[in-house]
Amino acid sequence: MDFSPFVICAPGVRPPKPRGMDAPEGLGDRMRTAAFAEFQAVAAFRWAAERFRDAPPALREAWSAQVGEEARHFGMIRRRMEELGFGLADRPVSTALWDSLQECLTAEEFCIRIASAAPAPLAVYDVGDDDLALSRSIRAEIEKAYGNEFTRYLQSLKKIRRDAMMMIHNKRERTSFLKCIASEEMVHKVRSKGFKEMRRTAEYLLKKAVGS
Repeated sequence: MDFSPFVICAPGVRPPKPRGMDAPEGLGDRMRTAAFAEFQAVAAFRWAAERFRDAPPALREAWSAQVGEEARHFGMIRRRMEELGFGLADRPVSTALWDSLQECLTAEEFCIRIASAAPAPLAVYDVGDDDLALSRSIRAEIEKAYGNEFTRYLQSLKKIRRDAMMMIHNKRERTSFLKCIASEEMVHKVRSKGFKEMRRTAEYLLKKAVGS
């Protein structure tokens, strides 16, 4: 995949930490990360709509429609960065989100992987007035396809991820935890045990990661 105009970190190399907010560059670093997340989201929803034939046609159509929204978000951030004098290629960024999504084997796994991602837009949540109808549309199609229990787990991921970002200070352990809660294994759990058991499992894993 062509990630230009972004500069990509070499395989196995972490991106540089964002600079402090006491300098303009710190804002630029954070805006660049957000812009790249939007950029990856454009590719991800387009790829998922083509890749996952196990998803119902209506859900794939909703994903395709989301591509335009993500592209609009990317354009907004990019224009503001240009106004402030920040460049997309000024510092390298990580393709961890895209690489993670490429590992998905099923449409359900893609749903929970994209829902647990941040700062990428979470298509199962309402993220602003302009996105409200489309977000609800995608959520409705997911619920029709996979049921209420699955949708409730997707919604709970927002809080679980926020807690993980605050409580797990080791980045490698945090990444491992986030991959775990958005894995194919979790898809199987919701099928066999339901939303409450999945949420309890995720909360247990969070406590274990924090205590390690």
